[in-house]
Amino acid sequence: MDDNELVRNLQDGDKEAFKRLFDQYQHMVYNVCYRMTGNRQDAEDATQDVFLRIHHSIGQFRSEAKLSSWICRIAVNTCLNREQRRKLIRWVSLDFLVEDEGESPLYLEQAPDRQIETLQTEHIVQEAIRALPPRQKTALILQRYENLSYQEIALVMETSVSAVESLLCRAKENLAQKLIPLRNDL
Repeated sequence: MDDNELVRNLQDGDKEAFKRLFDQYQHMVYNVCYRMTGNRQDAEDATQDVFLRIHHSIGQFRSEAKLSSWICRIAVNTCLNREQRRKLIRWVSLDFLVEDEGESPLYLEQAPDRQIETLQTEHIVQEAIRALPPRQKTALILQRYENLSYQEIALVMETSVSAVESLLCRAKENLAQKLIPLRNDL
């Protein structure tokens, strides 16, 4: 079943179509959420929120964009909104939450000594990515980890391709500046 037929079935209220949509896009959504939030629990919660939002707003989907781009935009916006709420709660309560370091799926197939090195390196890189300004972080995650083209990133972020190029260039420069002092740790 192609995406257009899937969307039509979803808009007609077909529950099986929503299950197919979930099965088809759950990994992409979770990966985007994991990269945006940095830990497994927040990524799982955000993934649930994303699919709830998809369910409630599928009637608004316009076939002008690819379904995957629309879903990715919802995932990015959901994570950014959750981060804004978290910052507001921290500011209001002055209670800074300790973040879960989470686990990375990259280390599971390595020898134990390499697992530790990989986890430490990934933690350093992920912290540097999370410290980027939100739009730079989003563009970098979509390009690097989700392998989206500049055109697809522009659609997800609702901006121009040249703006995406600029965001990625600045993100890479900022990331390099953050990681250069830490290169001995890497």
